[in-house]
Amino acid sequence: MSYSEVYSFSRDGYAHYYGEVYNANAGSMAVWKILEDKYLDSVDDPYWKIITHGEYVSRIFISMCRADNKLIQEIWDLAEPDSQLTEDERIVLRCTFDKCLVKKDMIDNVIQAYEIFEGSTNLKEVAELLKKAREDPELIAIGFAISLSDGWTSKGLPDPDDSEERLPYNIFKQEDHWFLGED
Repeated sequence: MSYSEVYSFSRDGYAHYYGEVYNANAGSMAVWKILEDKYLDSVDDPYWKIITHGEYVSRIFISMCRADNKLIQEIWDLAEPDSQLTEDERIVLRCTFDKCLVKKDMIDNVIQAYEIFEGSTNLKEVAELLKKAREDPELIAIGFAISLSDGWTSKGLPDPDDSEERLPYNIFKQEDHWFLGED
């Protein structure tokens, strides 16, 4: 089974596994599909119309089949400030992006956006995890991953004491992340 994972970042900057919600497919890909259906016209591609006998095909499906992100980029572009998304939808979409971290002072905005997002997702369950996480006095930020990735605890610098291992990611020592609301 796949999971949507939440990672906390403590005052020392290191990532710590915080918790998980079942079914990663009800996370990012569900959000993308819901927003695609709500805001984008169907794909007008003669090849896919033949294959599907004229039925609707998602940009996500086509992108996965082609191993090409050109069509899915249209969904991701909805996160731009000039798109028709509401601010809460924009927060939800941006939290699905790679390397996105949320500072503690933005967690309430994410919880609100997750709770009001409409559609079949696992966002309400993730919001419950975030409500618990925000109470931790050591918490400075949170991040997300799906169980099929390495998560934030194995993306750090090499462990000086063990050449085979990596330290957890550290937001003060590494720069391969960005913060929601500061981009």
